[in-house]
Amino acid sequence: MIFADEPESPCPGNADLPRNISARDLLAACEAELNRQAAALTDLDAALGAVLLSAPCAAKGRAPVRGQDMAALQQADRIRQEMEGLARALALVLKAGSLSDALGGDEIAACTPVAALRDRLLRLS
Repeated sequence: MIFADEPESPCPGNADLPRNISARDLLAACEAELNRQAAALTDLDAALGAVLLSAPCAAKGRAPVRGQDMAALQQADRIRQEMEGLARALALVLKAGSLSDALGGDEIAACTPVAALRDRLLRLS
């Protein structure tokens, strides 16, 4: 693990957190957080792609993009797309009248372009 939350961070401590939160508010916070992470991953994906595919790197005698580098870049993009799909799926849940409302498989499929994610979300058993 490279990143560790620093104790000196400006974030409030647990004592400042609410004791209770509604399920709907938590789902909304999860949706917002997934959107935030997907946006950050979009920037990272673009930066990695630029570095791996840049002509100056090849011109300076560095090795061309290797298959494993391209696979890692594709995996980063897949993770970004899955995060965006999860955020859109959470938005569908938030629009529902209650957590027991049925959501259409077509609605979920439309918001999750990655087939493997769509399969995992729709096949709960």
